[in-house]
Amino acid sequence: MPKRILFSEIAKTKLFAGIGFGFIAFCLANAIACTASEAVEVTVNFSGIVDHASGPGAKQFRKGELVTGSYKLDTSVLDLAPADPNKGQYRNGLIATTINFPDSGQTFSHEWGPGLFADVSVSKNLKFSSVSRDDVNISAWHRKGGTLLDGIAPCCVEIGFSASTNPDQIPQMLVNDSIPMHPLAYTYANLHLGSSAGWTDVFIKPVLSPDSKNATASPEVALLPADEVTVEFSGIVESATGPHANRFRKGELATGTYKLNKAVANHGSRDPTIAVYNNAFIGATVSFPGSGLTFSQGFGGADYNAVTVQKSSRKWKYYEFGEHVSMTGGHRTGGSLLGGEAPCCLSLSFSTPTPRDDIDSMLANVAIPTKRLAFAMIKINLKTSGGYTEIALRPGSVAKPGAAFGFRSWIEEFLGIGSK
Repeated sequence: MPKRILFSEIAKTKLFAGIGFGFIAFCLANAIACTASEAVEVTVNFSGIVDHASGPGAKQFRKGELVTGSYKLDTSVLDLAPADPNKGQYRNGLIATTINFPDSGQTFSHEWGPGLFADVSVSKNLKFSSVSRDDVNISAWHRKGGTLLDGIAPCCVEIGFSASTNPDQIPQMLVNDSIPMHPLAYTYANLHLGSSAGWTDVFIKPVLSPDSKNATASPEVALLPADEVTVEFSGIVESATGPHANRFRKGELATGTYKLNKAVANHGSRDPTIAVYNNAFIGATVSFPGSGLTFSQGFGGADYNAVTVQKSSRKWKYYEFGEHVSMTGGHRTGGSLLGGEAPCCLSLSFSTPTPRDDIDSMLANVAIPTKRLAFAMIKINLKTSGGYTEIALRPGSVAKPGAAFGFRSWIEEFLGIGSK
């Protein structure tokens, strides 16, 4: 007689079979999930040089010190703004980030935390009146560890990378608005550290060339292309004004050089008579052999080390004004003191008027000038805590006895129309 199979036994058999298949499915799903999770994470390294800092913790960051870091991204996160091809918003796309300052031994480490934002924002080819820009911003609001900021633990960190060019060109930092998985060739970066005392901002610039400070201090330092050119100039002191004017003698010789990065793109407007080249001014040295004074400036400091080139069509009587080349640097690399103080900034300005019906004598266009300039006047500005000391130079290599400084004298001398 066949064995009677109870309904309860059938149910048990199906139950155990279901549990078995469910367990296998669960394990497979977790294995796949773990594999996928590992596959979508990417770590990106970055580096730069501290330009300046502001805010309650600014004193902890030294100008010129190296910055290295990394951020880990989850590239599987979906874009919250898929309809806009130039903007990507990735909620919790950041897994963790660490920023290091090896020279001062500081480290700031933040990560994603439950209920807290860890976002990635990407903007491709943003259009402004004077520039086109690529931006990448990452933020984390859960502190993992690291250095205190003015005695307070930073609650959050944000890093913004930007690259800009003139509005007629397309920035090349980003390919599209997806999460970038490669090191960014940025123009400048901002590190924002938030605490109960407020925001501390650290402004970071990229390493320019293999000769730059700390360029080889870390294998992760990304070098930007630089096409350097050095230009000489000389002139005769015509006048000096400002708190330290008495250090400069009328008629003495002044010589100098300045170094430019001619690969920098024009950041100015579409106006064909003016161009602005941010970070194109690498450095300059000005010497006054007769008085033994020398002033040197390198890359760094305020004003983005800009070079401005201008050709104006404005006219006054017989002369056309607007052939100007100015450059500013804010990082002293050595030289003489003024009143016991080292000048913090040096700027050079070359200018010339041209005859109304003649060709331009100093500039052919608004490109970065790579040759010696046939100027009518140079103005050298040296900044100290007491203000600017301005030295005006006229063309020449030897002193001209009895030369009277004035608007008419240097125009007549340059154009050769005055009395001899």
